Amino acid sequence: MPCSAITLSLATVAGVVAVTLLGIAFGTDNWVYIRVDRKQIQEDMASGVGTLSAADQERFESEAIYRSRTQGLFRTCFPESRPKGVDLYLSPVETYCENINYYIPDEENLTKTFSEELMARLHMARSMIALFIVAFFFIFVAFWTGVVGCWRRSAGNIGTTAALMLFACLFSAGAMGLWHGVQYFEQKKLNEEPYYRSWPPLAKKYTDADVDWSFYLAVGRRGLDLLELLVSRYRFDHSAKRTPEAGGAGAVRHVSVPDKVVQRRLRPRLRLQHLQLPWPVLRLTVRRLQLLTWVDASCRH
Repeated sequence: MPCSAITLSLATVAGVVAVTLLGIAFGTDNWVYIRVDRKQIQEDMASGVGTLSAADQERFESEAIYRSRTQGLFRTCFPESRPKGVDLYLSPVETYCENINYYIPDEENLTKTFSEELMARLHMARSMIALFIVAFFFIFVAFWTGVVGCWRRSAGNIGTTAALMLFACLFSAGAMGLWHGVQYFEQKKLNEEPYYRSWPPLAKKYTDADVDWSFYLAVGRRGLDLLELLVSRYRFDHSAKRTPEAGGAGAVRHVSVPDKVVQRRLRPRLRLQHLQLPWPVLRLTVRRLQLLTWVDASCRH
């Protein structure tokens, strides 16, 4: 059999769990958890240790950078307190969120006013979403081709599954790389609101950012993708080893036949006992055959 019950079960479970983790990580808003110590900021402002400009003091209650928040691929949510005057909506998990704008479509042509670095960040964010969607598609298709390949004992389907899982790993790795690129641009390159380098010093001092559980789900899903790829590759190699020399039921055995036997079987035989011709006619016929044979030999020489 190309695949045992153990490898079939392992690949099936890995595929199902990988698709589930990708869906959860893709749809949740806990990729980054940004903690803001508002109490400490207020204490420093009251004691005179740190100060905010008059404009920043006015925005202390209304700006999102002064609130603890979680950030996903599509939303920024505020699990503790909400900024005032900001249009938020209640997400399915009962937290107030605002959407991340990818400017698709850009009906008002706002991107024309963006700087070069801000446009680079926007292109990376868009490409990240696209690569995640393509990776999800490859995983979904690979799951079904793997099941069909084991059910039909088809090495072709199993090889296709391995190739699809390879593409899924590559696309998901590319998406994760772009996500890290977006984070790098937001923290190190962009010096405009609402990104990190434009924050006042007091906000930078009491703000910590860490990756959250949605990110770890995405990383764990990549491990499951790799596991399913290795299992599919093993099943394909195991199926390819079932060559005709293995002696399977449908194997074609090659039998070597000596050349003399072949020539003896192919040589025409003249059996006189089966001929019903009179002897004079037969003798004349044989002499004509001998003459033709001699003429043919002479022509060859």
